[in-house]
Amino acid sequence: MANLTIWDFESGNIIPIFDVNGGAIANTGLGINNVAFPSDNGGQVWRAKAWSTGAFDANDYFEFKADLTGHQNITFDFEERQQNADGITFELQYSVGGGAFTPVGAAITPTADGQWHAHNFTFGAALDNQANVAFRLFGYNFGTGNWKVDNVTIAGNLLTSSMAIAPTAAGGPEGNAGNTPYTFTIARTDTTTASSVDWTVAGTGANPVDAADFGGALPFGTVNFAIGQASQVVTVNASGDATIEPNEDFNVTLSAPANGENLAAAVAMGTIQNDDTTPGGGTTPTIALSSASATQMEGDTGTTPYSFTITRSGSTTGTTNVDWTVAGSGTNPADAADFGGTLPGGTVSFAPGETNKVITFNVSSDTTVEADEDFTVTLSDSSLGTVYTSGTGTIQNDDSTSGGGSGTPTHSCPTFGVFPGPATTIETLFGDNTNNTIVSSANASTALGLNGNDTLFGLGGTDNLFGNRGQDILYGNINDDYLDGGQDEDWVLGGKGNDVIRGGFDDDTLAGQIGNDRIEGNEGNDVIFGNVGFDSIHGNTGNDSIYAGQDDDVAKGNAGRDTLIGDLGNDCLDGGADADLLFGNNGNDCLLGDSGNDLLYGGRDDDSLTGGLGNDILKGDIGNDLLTGSTGGDRFDFRTGDGNDIITDFQDGADIIGLSGGLTFAAVSITQVGVDTQLSASGLSVTLQGINASTISSADFALV
Repeated sequence: MANLTIWDFESGNIIPIFDVNGGAIANTGLGINNVAFPSDNGGQVWRAKAWSTGAFDANDYFEFKADLTGHQNITFDFEERQQNADGITFELQYSVGGGAFTPVGAAITPTADGQWHAHNFTFGAALDNQANVAFRLFGYNFGTGNWKVDNVTIAGNLLTSSMAIAPTAAGGPEGNAGNTPYTFTIARTDTTTASSVDWTVAGTGANPVDAADFGGALPFGTVNFAIGQASQVVTVNASGDATIEPNEDFNVTLSAPANGENLAAAVAMGTIQNDDTTPGGGTTPTIALSSASATQMEGDTGTTPYSFTITRSGSTTGTTNVDWTVAGSGTNPADAADFGGTLPGGTVSFAPGETNKVITFNVSSDTTVEADEDFTVTLSDSSLGTVYTSGTGTIQNDDSTSGGGSGTPTHSCPTFGVFPGPATTIETLFGDNTNNTIVSSANASTALGLNGNDTLFGLGGTDNLFGNRGQDILYGNINDDYLDGGQDEDWVLGGKGNDVIRGGFDDDTLAGQIGNDRIEGNEGNDVIFGNVGFDSIHGNTGNDSIYAGQDDDVAKGNAGRDTLIGDLGNDCLDGGADADLLFGNNGNDCLLGDSGNDLLYGGRDDDSLTGGLGNDILKGDIGNDLLTGSTGGDRFDFRTGDGNDIITDFQDGADIIGLSGGLTFAAVSITQVGVDTQLSASGLSVTLQGINASTISSADFALV
């Protein structure tokens, strides 16, 4: 029997050696060294060396014991050397929990060359997290000499605890009010220490939730585990509503476990189930689409907004979601590039009692000469599989090529069409021939003032108000009303909603206020205010003053010496007959003088000005403007800093370039650029399309 020795490099102790019968055969004065994994040694358990001073026999082995609690992926490595070629073989066996020893593979015959040879053994998951593990290294068939074992290393990795999340009650109906709880359980495998993990909620799937489904903010939080606690419940509260919509999905996702636990299942899905029906026991509301700005010029820079009004009527007591999409249509369909790279679309939600929603999307401006392009806006409800209606729009080309008229743009405002008539109402209220005050009910009402100076209030329904004779005041208030001042000088105010307003006879004051209004002055010298919304304003006869107000408006003066002011937004102004004064002001405006000797001021931004018939004065002002005089001897006024302008139809000998603000002919350089003439000064460039520079002289200029 050999004299066997083991030296533990970690503890500095000599380890006793045992024969197969369990008896100590050397160093019996020391107990068994059961070495635990050190937490700060890279997962290594133990390193030792062993040697024999004589030949092994069948009962001899080296034994190593370790506590592997909290560790995994165990390996057993060593180096061995023997100097005799007498057929030695060796075998590694292991035992768990004091049980029987199991060989690890077949016996190995080393090379008897007196050199060190390394060997490595792995165990899969057999030894993971085991408290009492023994390894025995047997040597067989030794003759004489000795066998040395060195760098015995038992190693592994820290065992990582895991966490997982699963739905508990995460798929119920949302309810019509209040909050509905959806629960998820987070479980962990290691409960020996305290820990925590973060969780967040996000929409997923074809119909994802959003913040509104949870009261305005997507839920998130942190779950804390105490020692010994194996699971926790997360609750997220969905907001109940009465909106008809598809089922909506969401994920609860775990992140940042405090102790680096493995996230075995990091995501669990929940579903908010729709439990609402169509309002009115199956009565589907009527959805309509209209627009006062469906046909516009696209502009050269930036974007041009197109707006459509979605109107809900019929059953409006509940909520309704309306999906809208834009797609190219017609002979020259618009595509995604016309809208900045993506075709617009979205969803609008009507609250109970709400009847109107406005959608606005932007068309990308460019300087490409192209055909007018058409698109279709389609309204639907994808959750119900319902297509409501559709409407069309046109992106008008406003670009030109150089060359004396080839590709020269045309300028026109959208046609007004027929003004809508009164709506159908539930009740009719009559005044008499005295001065009456008539207030409608909340129902859709018709109020008739008759003779006298009357005051008519529309309140909440879709009302028809007729002032008739007398100096009347009409106020439509909320909803889409029809207001007609009738004879004499009236004040007609639309209020909120998309109203139809008519002044009637004499000099009236009309105001659309809030909403997309249709306003007609009719006879008399009227003062008309569009105010907020996409308004269509028609002055008709008389010398009218029209203030378009905010947003993108269309206004036409028609007969009479009218003053049209675009104010804010991309407006289209048409003076109509007679000598008119047009101011575009802010926005990319389109101004058309029409017949008569008109004066056109573009104002800020990039405008298109067309004089029409007559001897007109066109001033683009600040911005890059497009100017067309049309027939007659026209004057185009400029000053330094006006931007880069184009005159499409300058007629040498008939038209004049007006210089103002201290700008003189001597400060203007004249250059031939291709087939065009370019006039340049400080902060100013004017292109005369199709004009040869040799024909331009001081005679074509005037100080104004």
